[in-house]
Amino acid sequence: MRQLSAEALAKSVDAIYEAVLLPERWRSALQLMADATGSEGVGLLRFGRSGNAGLISEGLDIHIEPFANDRWFERNDRANRIIPLKPKGFVTEADIFTPDDLKRLPMYQELLYPTRFKWFAGAIAPGPGDSTIAITCERRIVDEAFTRKDVETLDGVLVHIRRAIEISVALETERDGGSMRALEAMGAAAALVSPARKLIRFNARFEQLVGTGLLIRDGRLMASHGPSNAALQRLLEVVGQGVNLGARVDEMSRVAISRGAGRLPLLVSAIPLRGGGRDLFGVGGALVMVKDPEDVSLPSEELLRMSFDLTATEARLAVSIARGENPTEVAKRLGFRADTARKHLQSVFAKTNTRRQSELVALIMRLVR
Repeated sequence: MRQLSAEALAKSVDAIYEAVLLPERWRSALQLMADATGSEGVGLLRFGRSGNAGLISEGLDIHIEPFANDRWFERNDRANRIIPLKPKGFVTEADIFTPDDLKRLPMYQELLYPTRFKWFAGAIAPGPGDSTIAITCERRIVDEAFTRKDVETLDGVLVHIRRAIEISVALETERDGGSMRALEAMGAAAALVSPARKLIRFNARFEQLVGTGLLIRDGRLMASHGPSNAALQRLLEVVGQGVNLGARVDEMSRVAISRGAGRLPLLVSAIPLRGGGRDLFGVGGALVMVKDPEDVSLPSEELLRMSFDLTATEARLAVSIARGENPTEVAKRLGFRADTARKHLQSVFAKTNTRRQSELVALIMRLVR
C-alpha cells in the first residue's frame, strides 16, 4: 500500500526549488513528489483567460492524449469546484464531492475511472497574469484515499511549492521582457502572443509597423488584408498551441502580409515558446517577429550606446545621420540648436574613431551586416 513520506516529501521540495533554475528538471521533480506522496503522478495545471497549460510527472502520461483531445481543461469538474473556493491548503475529493457526484461526474466516468484513477489531493496557487495553477497529486483506485494526516503534511510544504511557482512566474516574466529588449537592441520587430492569440507585449520596432498592414483589434494581432489575415491567424494558432508542424514547418513558419499595390509585403514569422516550465509559468505561446523588406536596417540606439559608450542624445543623432538626415535637421526635430548638434557630432566622431559623416555611416551599417 502506498503511503505519504514526510521525509521524502521534504526532499522532493528541494528538487522543485532546483527546477525553478533548471526548468528541464520539473518533470523529474514532480515525479519525486509523486513518489513521496504515495501517488501515481503529480501535475501542475494552469487555467485562465491567457491560456491553459500543464506540466505533469511521467506517471500521468496516460492522461495526456485524452486530456488534450477531449478538452478536459474546459470541463474539469475538480478545477471548477476548487478554484472558486480559493482554499488555503490541500483538499481531497471528500471535501468537494459527494459519493453520488463521483458516480455521475463526466471527469470520473469518462477520464479517471477508465484509466483506474480516483483519489486526489489538490491545492491552488497564483499563476501568470490572471491565471490559477492547480497542484494535484493523483492516486489509483487500488490505492487508499488521502487521509487528514496526509493533507496536514502536504499543507506544511505548500508554502514552498507556491513560492517555487511564484519565482518561476517572475523569472519567465523577466525573461520575456529581456527577450523583447534584446530583440529591440538587434533592430528586430517582435511581440509575444498568448496561446489564445492575444498580444502580451511588443517592442517599439513592432509598434512602428502597426497600421501598415498589421492591426491590433480587441487585443489580437490581425492583418488588414483578408487573405493575409487568414494565413496569419492560422500561423498563430498552429505555433501558439504548440502543434507539431512536422512537414508543414517550411510552409507555416512565415507568412506575407499584403500592404497594397506598390508596397512590399511584411514578412511575419513565429516561434513556439514551449518546453520545461515555460508553457506553464510564462503566458507567451509564440514569439512573433516581423521583417519589413522596405526598411533600411539600422542598429538600435541602445546598441550604439553599448558599443561606443554614446549618450542617449549622441546615439539618437548617429542613427538619424545614418538614416540620411543632416545634423541641422536632427537638431530642429529634437528641439536643440544647430551648434549643439555639431558638438554632439564631434563627440560621436571621437568615440567611434571616425572623422566624417560618411565614415560614421559606414561604421554603423557594418553593425547590422
